[in-house]
Amino acid sequence: FRTLNLMLPRALLGPAAGFDLHGLVAPEDSPSARLLAGFMHALWENLPHLTAAEARPMALAASALVQGVIFAQADVAWEDARPADKVRIARARSLIDARLDDPDLSPDSVAAELGVSRAKLYRLFKPLGGVSAFVQARRLDHAFRTIMEDKAGAVSLSEVGYRHGFRSDANFNRAFRRRFGAPPGRLRDAAEGREALSDVRRPDLIWDWLRDL
Repeated sequence: FRTLNLMLPRALLGPAAGFDLHGLVAPEDSPSARLLAGFMHALWENLPHLTAAEARPMALAASALVQGVIFAQADVAWEDARPADKVRIARARSLIDARLDDPDLSPDSVAAELGVSRAKLYRLFKPLGGVSAFVQARRLDHAFRTIMEDKAGAVSLSEVGYRHGFRSDANFNRAFRRRFGAPPGRLRDAAEGREALSDVRRPDLIWDWLRDL
């Protein structure tokens, strides 16, 4: 008897993280469950050969498929939200993305720009894990992309953190490690080719991050 397990932090589940997931079981004839199972098998077989640049997209793909299974089985889905609330959430997300480099970005400032009360904003973002959690996740995801794309290391890690709203290197490092399972410095090593994912025995970087999600 063998099992293949995939563990994901709730932060990667997006709106699905707001659902009651305890004991959730997807029927074996569920199309979304079959797609997820097939992807997991393919990922496991190819994991030792993934490059650092490929690892992050594969993790996000796994997260998206898991969300699909959850949405298919959960009692409450995104489609059940009122149209007006969908518009507000879309506007709020656009406002947040436009100000990711602003250290003063806060629930109060987003609510003010959106023209809703703070309580209303919190209700809108509850399925997304909360306003503050969503903002930090977006900042970290953008920082991740910046590091991976800067293969020459032209931008310092302190500057990467600063550009994404972090005014403390320590806070940036802690938040980055908490979200991705590795500090930004080790991600930079992978981006610049100093870390090898094929060395699966070493507890390094994205291999561990993917394995331990």
